[in-house]
Amino acid sequence: GNDAVKTAFIVIFLFVLSINYSSIGAITSLALLAGIIFALYMGRRIDKMGSTRMLVLGSWLNALTWPIKMFVSAPIDAFLINTLHHFTRLTALLPFGVLFYDWSAREDINRDRFIILREMGVNCGKGIALFLFALLFMFTDNIAVAFPIAGALSLLFVFFIKGEKSDQ
Repeated sequence: GNDAVKTAFIVIFLFVLSINYSSIGAITSLALLAGIIFALYMGRRIDKMGSTRMLVLGSWLNALTWPIKMFVSAPIDAFLINTLHHFTRLTALLPFGVLFYDWSAREDINRDRFIILREMGVNCGKGIALFLFALLFMFTDNIAVAFPIAGALSLLFVFFIKGEKSDQ
């Protein structure tokens, strides 16, 4: 799903930079392994800090790491930045998942509809973003311009907690 699309995007970007296949595989595999370990840590932090606070923090951190990807020029840069991005993305996605399933648990009758609506909304948003990126790439041949835009879009997570009480 979402992980595969983002991993594919950075892999394509690395390929454009003429980084060889084995380096690309090592970079993405090590970054994913580090992300798994970090996810375990984040679960404990969410329990201590609360989902809403962690979601705001994660959204901002994720938004700030996207533009850094523009400066990748070597395999070690790619590994470090990709690992950092996995960490910040998990810092936003894990508390969002906690909040979402808490919200859906409140809906005794419409729980399945709630989940389907979320999936439709997320996938429609991805489709719109991909269409806008396609339009953007028609006018520029620089793929790096996508990174600051993706960072700005990461801040949309904050709108999901509007009106939600802090769950410290």
